[in-house]
Amino acid sequence: MLLFAYFLFSCKNSKSEYAIDWSKKIEKKAIENSTKKPDSITDHILHDTIRLVIAFKDGQIIKSTQINRFLDDTLTQIYWGHDLRFVFARRYCPMLHGEADEIIAYKGQPIGLHKFFYCNGKIKMQGLEYEGRVGIWTTYDTNGNISKKTDYGNLEKLAKLKELNYDD
Repeated sequence: MLLFAYFLFSCKNSKSEYAIDWSKKIEKKAIENSTKKPDSITDHILHDTIRLVIAFKDGQIIKSTQINRFLDDTLTQIYWGHDLRFVFARRYCPMLHGEADEIIAYKGQPIGLHKFFYCNGKIKMQGLEYEGRVGIWTTYDTNGNISKKTDYGNLEKLAKLKELNYDD
């Protein structure tokens, strides 16, 4: 029985660990893609207060940034993957009213590791997504201490991440 419990725990752990490693690789590759020297940049004004700057390389978006025009404060940065299927986004406190987050999306849907932060930069909550929340999501207080863990189950969904390759 003890062996079965160990196997079950390690299996859950390895699926979550794989998803976290997968997320870090996607984040790294999207950021690397966005560091290419752009061949054109567009600058748009949205809603009077927001400036949207989009960098292109070979006609494809590599990075977009939203900036508060009056405060010169960055609101969001989106790092686009080479074929636009994957993005890594950072949304900062003014945009999310008291919190910030980092998220990966695949074809517009949240996937992989999703982190929320307090405006002081400390982690607020983190967990995995695949067609909704998956596995254990951990919530932290403003001092960085764990205040709650919620298990959403459905870890088997994370196996599908192996089918989603950034380089395909």
